[in-house]
Amino acid sequence: MSEYIIRLSLTLFGYLSFYLVSLFPDLSLDLKKAKYKRLPYEHISLSLFFGFLSFVFSLPFSSLLLSFFSRSALVGYMLSLSTSSSIFFAISFVYLNYPKSVAKTIAKEVDNILPFLTLNLSLLASAKLPLDRIISLQGRFAFPKNARKEIDPLISDISIMGIDKALEKAIERASSENFRELLYGLYSLMKTGGDISSYLKEKSRTFLFDYRRKLSEFSRKLGMFTQIYLIAIIVSSIFFTVLLTVFGAIGGIGDLAILMQFFLIAFVIPLISIVFIILLKAITPSAIY
Repeated sequence: MSEYIIRLSLTLFGYLSFYLVSLFPDLSLDLKKAKYKRLPYEHISLSLFFGFLSFVFSLPFSSLLLSFFSRSALVGYMLSLSTSSSIFFAISFVYLNYPKSVAKTIAKEVDNILPFLTLNLSLLASAKLPLDRIISLQGRFAFPKNARKEIDPLISDISIMGIDKALEKAIERASSENFRELLYGLYSLMKTGGDISSYLKEKSRTFLFDYRRKLSEFSRKLGMFTQIYLIAIIVSSIFFTVLLTVFGAIGGIGDLAILMQFFLIAFVIPLISIVFIILLKAITPSAIY
């Protein structure tokens, strides 16, 4: 995010944001989990700023459009004011809660690499290397982009403040509950002198079991969505095409039937396909993209 935009939003809404921070006690933690380097009041200012921009741009266009259809400038302006205000609150709310969505995306990707991450860590731990050395060596391997947002800060903190403080900070900002549990276990074992290698082997077996369960659940859902898609696209298209053809022949609505068939082919079927792709991407484990 541009520093200029942040400063501008603070100039316009900074004073109000200071009072609104207390209404969102979880925002600071959400920003940490999403790896956003900004303070809660800055994020609130940005959400109000983007909502204000949407209000400013939508008000004149909606006013002209609604005035034209309502044939009354006053009615059109009142409706556009209500519509633009709704857009303002909607945009502000969506942006305000966007860090939660980012944190969930990071957590999903981290959860999918955890079985293989813990397996690699257990192999390194079996060589009796110190924990900070194990994590630093593991950081040289390739990771997905979002998983890097968890691994890289941990490695950087280890080199700056040591393994103890680095693990404490990583536990606090971890987006994934499973990753937090793994780090907390490593931190406890490091303090008590437990067997890190055995712990990592056990965690890798647990995470691999969960990963296989997710793949099995994904296969089941994929089959269900495929059946729904085939019914929605093929069966429904054939049914409506035949139905419109019959009505066109009986009722003399040939032109309307052709228009409705065009609308079905050009808009409805692509829209169903797009929704299907979005749903499929949402349920797909990120490690098998």
